[in-house]
Amino acid sequence: MAPPVQNFQHWTLVTSDLARSKRFYVDVLGATPIEREFPPGVVFGGTTIDLFSANEEQHPAPGSLGQHHA
Repeated sequence: MAPPVQNFQHWTLVTSDLARSKRFYVDVLGATPIEREFPPGVVFGGTTIDLFSANEEQHPAPGSLGQHHA
């Protein structure tokens, strides 16, 4: 039997538009922005979401290699 997941500490999200993604989480979903240089991020539901720009190695797609959940 797998242990129950109690929470996510953080995850990364690869996006094609950092500013737009951050605005969505803050303005639409009510997340709290994290004031730091890099990576831009928000806190949503007690989980930190770090936003990273898409590039040749990371693409904004479900299950892509650029995703990280911890």
